[in-house]
Amino acid sequence: MTYGSVARWYPVPELAERPASIFDLNWQGGEQRLIATVRYAMNADENENSSSSVVTFDDVVAFQMLDENMDVTEVTDDDAMLLKLPYPYGGRWPYLQVHASDWIKQLAERDGTWDAADFQHFVITSRNMHLHVACHTPSCTGYDPAV
Repeated sequence: MTYGSVARWYPVPELAERPASIFDLNWQGGEQRLIATVRYAMNADENENSSSSVVTFDDVVAFQMLDENMDVTEVTDDDAMLLKLPYPYGGRWPYLQVHASDWIKQLAERDGTWDAADFQHFVITSRNMHLHVACHTPSCTGYDPAV
């Protein structure tokens, strides 16, 4: 898979500048809804209540979760991925939006009934996993802080 470009994605503007450690998924097939609970890397002095958030994707047509060594997307845009502030033990920005995604184009071609321009490709990346989500443009994200 190759992409035209990768950009930072902000489900909400005030997200902390820190990497995700892990995420848990809940698929609601009847609603075509994917809920990702993103757990952030913690500093010893950080409050436990600020350790995770929930991102909801509606109208999901496809998603895939890949191990860090299996992600074939070759996302290498350092400006989008690198944290603006150094973080202990490293890490990268967990939320990315892919523009001109070959994956979206392939899905549209396979389906044959929808247009790739009507969908967006989002990535949530943690220290050891990558989640790719293809969903409709209008209602793609929700956010609940401090879960």
